[in-house]
Amino acid sequence: MLGDKAALKFAHGWSARGVMLLERTGPESYFDHLSLREMTVEEIREAQKNAAASFRRKKTTWIVEELLAGPQPGTLPFDYKFYMFQGQIGMISQIDRNSGPIRNAFFDGNFRPLSNERDFRLSPRRCSLAAPLVPRSAAMLSRWAIELSKLTDAPFVRVDLYDTFAGPHFGNSRSPREPSSREPSNSAMR
Repeated sequence: MLGDKAALKFAHGWSARGVMLLERTGPESYFDHLSLREMTVEEIREAQKNAAASFRRKKTTWIVEELLAGPQPGTLPFDYKFYMFQGQIGMISQIDRNSGPIRNAFFDGNFRPLSNERDFRLSPRRCSLAAPLVPRSAAMLSRWAIELSKLTDAPFVRVDLYDTFAGPHFGNSRSPREPSSREPSNSAMR
């Protein structure tokens, strides 16, 4: 079911707990790009059971998505989190998961870099500071964040988008057999 490359996550989770970015290394083994280690299928199942138990949910559902490629060969895409206030971009967080620990950079709503200690304080226990990198698809990422935020009636919403070699992508809950009428998309299965 995982194929050669997949993003695996507990459907009712948060904070990337239990998320695995898997690439097949053998018939029964995968390399997890987040934990930076090789795991057997059985180890993956056990880790996912533990993640589900940590959320204390009775319903256990997982999402398997396509493992997206970043704009540079061999990289995971940067994750851009747009903090939206009624269709306006308040702040953008750039997350780089290509090495450990996770690296973060922050921008204002116009993709101007924010400065650590002046504009924010980053806890070095959770992640390290990254060099801010304005993505080549910054205009498209911003446009999709604004459009998606307008589809809600919430005064605040966070929109998560990835900068890939094919342009912006986001996860949805459709299976690959149910094509989305909107682009960008990222196929997912429950």
